[in-house]
Amino acid sequence: MTSRVFAEHADVYWAKKLPAIPFKRGEKRPSITNWSRFSDHLLGDEERDFWKSKRGDHGIGLVMGAEVVPGKCLIGLDVDEGYFERAILGDIPGNPPVKRGQGMHRVRSDGKQPSGAIHHV
Repeated sequence: MTSRVFAEHADVYWAKKLPAIPFKRGEKRPSITNWSRFSDHLLGDEERDFWKSKRGDHGIGLVMGAEVVPGKCLIGLDVDEGYFERAILGDIPGNPPVKRGQGMHRVRSDGKQPSGAIHHV
């Protein structure tokens, strides 16, 4: 049985005004061309229906750079070195979630790095 990830879940993201696009199955890249244009506008109903019918069995991804609330953009950072991670996170206000290995955690306000899966600090 084929999983219909995009077809079954894209509407949830679109309802929240998030720019969900189809990703190639098993890969970390879009299955459409010219995808970056969706960082500043949402799809019309006709294009949504087409994607769900023709790419419904694809994965799902979000276009970074999209404004999700006034003045706040969706961003993703891929940093492998701890030094760079600390330098970048030091410039981001608030308490952004950080992915390490298989889990997500938040950087603590005291600068210590929690380990493990999910931490809410």
